[in-house]
Amino acid sequence: MVAVLSIITLGFYIFWLLAGWANEINHLTKKEKHNSTLIVALGIITCTFTLIIWEIIFAFDLVDITDNKNIPERNPSLNTHVLILNIAAFILASITGGLGLIISMGLGVWATCLVQKEMNLIAQYEDAT
Repeated sequence: MVAVLSIITLGFYIFWLLAGWANEINHLTKKEKHNSTLIVALGIITCTFTLIIWEIIFAFDLVDITDNKNIPERNPSLNTHVLILNIAAFILASITGGLGLIISMGLGVWATCLVQKEMNLIAQYEDAT
């Protein structure tokens, strides 16, 4: 669903999604670690560049959360995968045009899907316990 909505909205869905992730991670960590308004504002000002950075930060947070909760199906390398996919997407978008730009958007959506999958896993674990 994340991939479909990202494509249909031409990437604008990511603003709403990351604001929601910020609130959810704050809830899971029981800390006010991420400010969703700040994330959206900086995303608009930087033309989504900071959203990529926050997505990577969220991936690192999720690895810590799933590790602390001992969730067996977790992806212990989520942070590395999201970091590599976003760096590859950024490099590909910077040095190519046309097809390379489309592929880089696909890599970015893939990274977002990985984070959402982990968020869903935590939600299922929370519901079961």
